[in-house]
Amino acid sequence: LIVKKSDADWMHNNLNVMSNKRIGCTMIYDEREIFYGVGLRLKGSEHSRTVNERMGFNVNLHSDQLFRGIHPELGIDRSESTGFGQREMLFHQTLNHCGGVPTKYSDLIQVLTPRPAHTGSAELQLARYSDIYLDDQYDGGSDGTVFEYELVYQLNSTDTGSPEGNKVPNPDSVVGTTIRNLGDSPEAYRWTFLIKNNEDQDDYSRIIPFCKAMQLTGASFTSQITNHIEVDQWLRATAATALSGAGDNYGGDGAQHNAQFYARPGDGRILYFPHDVDAFFDGSRPIVPNGDISKLITVPAYARAYY
Repeated sequence: LIVKKSDADWMHNNLNVMSNKRIGCTMIYDEREIFYGVGLRLKGSEHSRTVNERMGFNVNLHSDQLFRGIHPELGIDRSESTGFGQREMLFHQTLNHCGGVPTKYSDLIQVLTPRPAHTGSAELQLARYSDIYLDDQYDGGSDGTVFEYELVYQLNSTDTGSPEGNKVPNPDSVVGTTIRNLGDSPEAYRWTFLIKNNEDQDDYSRIIPFCKAMQLTGASFTSQITNHIEVDQWLRATAATALSGAGDNYGGDGAQHNAQFYARPGDGRILYFPHDVDAFFDGSRPIVPNGDISKLITVPAYARAYY
């Protein structure tokens, strides 16, 4: 990744690290293929963009020269939660081999970056759960909407210490919510369920009823939830995520973030996509990671399927 020094300095400046504005870049792949004038920005939350070991990159390519002829965007991920690493690839490769669970495909690369501190091995994230992936896996897949289940990150200080100053990435605080009834307005869901595609449609018509159903309990929950999710798919995806031993993850230890939900076109059911399974691996975590699965497996047939 080749950029002007002045552009690299701007991108890494503490006031700019959270900007998604792209700088001009020349990308050379495998010492053979050159991509001129692509757009480069940093990748990750304020927890990773400010730490050399975790900082990643995102590359946007021109439509007349896509990566491997198909990808308009690439993620270059170096982060393994609080440190450096690419072990998450093992989880997704496992799912790619076992089948039956939505998963990603990435390649392991060596990346040479504008600053030597960020040069080294990295995960080259390709389609991820983008429209390319959706169209390849589902009938009319990109017509459905992907939502990222996330915490709300609040920045707590400025560069001058006054309210008029520029916000800086650290320190911060976070607030989250269980998957529950937040009312009828999309505005109540917008920052917890972030739309990842089809943003112009701004369609929360499936995610809101799903959230309301997830708050139910007892017979009301077990009788109605099948109208909103494909139960076997949820059980398989959760079982795989729990088996990874990952923490800080909805399917790993019940965290209120790090999952993606997909409103499938046609029947509109919500599928669970394992996501960001790279944190705090621990073999002693409970195999029932959250209250949503606990409610599902009160049905004996679902419990048998899950275990």
